[in-house]
Parts: sequence; C-alpha cells; structure tokens
Amino acid sequence: MKRIYINGFFLTSKELFGIQRYTYEVLRELDKLIDKGFVELLVPEGTERDFGFKNITVTEISGALEKSGKSRYWNLIGFNRYVRKHKGLSMDMLLVYSLTGSDIFTYYDCIFERVPQNFNTFKHKLIRIKNRLLANVNLKRSKAVITISEYSKKDILELYNIPRKKIGIIYTSWEHFDRIEPDETILDRLGIRDSEYCFSLGSRYYHKNFRWVAAAARQNPQYTFVVSGSDLLSTSDSGLNEKKPDNMIFTGYLSDGEIKALMANCKVFIQPSLYEGAGMPPMEAMSCGARCIVSDRTSLPELYGNSVWYIDPEKYEGIDIDGIMSGEIADNKEVLDRFSWAKSARRMYTLLKKVADK
Repeated sequence: MKRIYINGFFLTSKELFGIQRYTYEVLRELDKLIDKGFVELLVPEGTERDFGFKNITVTEISGALEKSGKSRYWNLIGFNRYVRKHKGLSMDMLLVYSLTGSDIFTYYDCIFERVPQNFNTFKHKLIRIKNRLLANVNLKRSKAVITISEYSKKDILELYNIPRKKIGIIYTSWEHFDRIEPDETILDRLGIRDSEYCFSLGSRYYHKNFRWVAAAARQNPQYTFVVSGSDLLSTSDSGLNEKKPDNMIFTGYLSDGEIKALMANCKVFIQPSLYEGAGMPPMEAMSCGARCIVSDRTSLPELYGNSVWYIDPEKYEGIDIDGIMSGEIADNKEVLDRFSWAKSARRMYTLLKKVADK
C-alpha cells in the first residue's frame, strides 16, 4: 500500500478557518484510525504548530519558505516531485492547485465558477481564471476527488467531465467548538444584551449576501444585527459600511471564543448565503444552543433538514424576524447527531485505502 503525502503548507496558522479547520479536524480523527507510516503531512521548516498526531508523520521541508519564491515553486511543482521521488501518492486538501495535478484532490465548492460577482477587479478576475484552469487540471488528473456535500458533487459533475464514481463526499462537522472557551466579555464591548441581537458570520463576499441582513435590520429595528468577519475582497457588499442601518454592527475579526459567546447568546444565528458548498457556521451555532435562520439555496437544506427556519435569500422586502421564527422546527440534535469528525474520518480512511491499494 502506497504512502499518502499531504501538502500542509497552509495549515500552519495559529488560528484555523474554513478549509484549514476542515483539514485539521479530519486529520485529527484520521490519526486515530491509521497505522503509523500510512499518511505523511509536509509542512515548512520551523513550523511551531503542535499537531498532536501519533500516527500521521509530520515532516518539515527545509528552505521551502525563503523569499526567493521557493514557497510558490514548492506548492505548484516541488511537492509532487517530492512525492514521486518517494514513490507515494499526493493529496491536496487546502486548494494548493498543483500545476501537474494531485492524486487525491479536495474541491470544496464551485464558487469560482458559480459566483463571478466575487471577482470584480482585474486582478481578482485573473485569479478566478487561473484557479478555474488549475481546478480543471487537478479534477481531471486525480485518482479521487473529495467534496463536502451532495450539492457540491452535483455541481462538479455539471461543470467538469469526470466520472461520478471518482467523487467521494466527506462532510464537515462541529465538535471542535466544544474545545473553545467562550469569551463573554464581547457582549459588553459591543454594548449588546442576551437574546436582543441576531448574529451572522462570514467574510464579506457577494455570495454571503449580507445585503439580506442589512435589509432585515432596517425592517426589524427592535433587534441589533451583529456581523463578524473580515472584508477580504472589494465586492458589491463593501458599500454596506457607508449605508448600513444604525442597528447593524460590523465587528471585523473576532476570536473563536468571542464568536462562540455571540452564538451562544444570540436570539438567532442567520446565514442568508446565495451559495454554500456546505456552510459550517450554522452547525457551530447549533452546538452552542442557537437556533438558525438559513437560506434555502444550494447545500444548506441538505445539511440542515427541518432543524432551521428557511428564507428566500433574494427576497429583501417583508422580512419579519419574529414571524420567520414563529414556525415549528426540529431540534438541533437532529443535525448534531448526524455529523461528526469521526464519521468523516472513517469515510476518508476508506477512500485513502481504496486509492492506495490500486
């Protein structure tokens, strides 16, 4: 059975977000299932993160982050050369997009393809074109593709001519939130009180649709609407800073502890996205006891079933938060019991063994 080599160059931040969180949590559980020597994680020399793995080997790569551009070379070309030299299989879980493709490629969603509104500057349009080309190379050349929902699988199949049987679904989960200590001081710093505010989380990309939250704030002045997350791109949502309602607060970056406290004490958590491969924040909010309002689009109904209130994310008039929440929904437990990092890791292990045994 061949060894699996995972490019972990983007997994060294002190705090993990999005696909970094997904990668670490799946590997953390996978580590409990595998024999030592089956999986090797390659990281830059001098990495300070203690991954805590017992069976996944962590190997530091010397000199790959020098300012001479070796980091970019390593990720695009050098990683696969290293894997071939050691006669193993390459795995990309962090959208490195190798120029020559990876044996196992993780493609979380089709944002680049489906949401061109996120990329409205010349530079970002070029990035979109480049990443779509590299995604095509990696999807076509891979032996297996991992994605995070049935919806994302359907999207990939519609956009790229690859065999259905090559795609495996490994869902996201929420238990990492149990390890986070809530920082309740954030409520005083923002000047808000329990159950008198609605909370949303996410970077201000077009598809996150915070236009809906702004509209809800204007039509529901009895509540404060708190939005956390950084403004990573200049999108059509960026103007919200200038025209946002008085009862809407943009917090900027918050720690995991502050986010958990806001989720635990909010009236409702809102995710009005136009597109999600598999939105994790509502699941995290549910683990804190929050009830959720989410969009009825893309993967969200697949994940959240009858345990949330659904809204049409493109209906910006007649928004009544109390009215939305008056309908009956199932308990959060139905969602929380369905997903776990351990279940995801078992699916991952099955997929890796299948590829490695060929």
